[in-house]
Amino acid sequence: MKDTTKRVLNIALSFIGIGVVIFYNLCSGTCSYLRGSVFNIDLKYIGASYMVAFMVVNLFRWSLPALLLASAALGIEFYLIGFQVRYWTFCHFCLAFGGVIIVQFILNFDRLKKWHMIFGAVIGLLFFILFFKGSILPTYNFSLSSRFGAGG
Repeated sequence: MKDTTKRVLNIALSFIGIGVVIFYNLCSGTCSYLRGSVFNIDLKYIGASYMVAFMVVNLFRWSLPALLLASAALGIEFYLIGFQVRYWTFCHFCLAFGGVIIVQFILNFDRLKKWHMIFGAVIGLLFFILFFKGSILPTYNFSLSSRFGAGG
């Protein structure tokens, strides 16, 4: 595949990933049960920041940083998909975002740089094992007045 075509596809996929994050905010189903953060930063902000960073490295034609970012994101997605499987609670937006990550990795796959890819994936996975905080509990908006029937 031509380098220019790959970069255009990477940037287009990044815009799709940002779109998925935006639509995630509209979800009121199963997605509302899943919560996650790293250093108290919500995963949706981390995901959108990743997509912007991925666009930037592609705009500057930095292929090794693009490969490392895609590999780290793949390791992270393995962890996050595993988190959903473990608790058997799935978010279709989270899985769609993961699909974008997988396609980005495939587009940037370089057999000659397999150790770079393994390093990136392992670092991403270990980072989330150590610093990810997630829950699957529903969040309720309780106030004393609504709890005891007072007020509107």
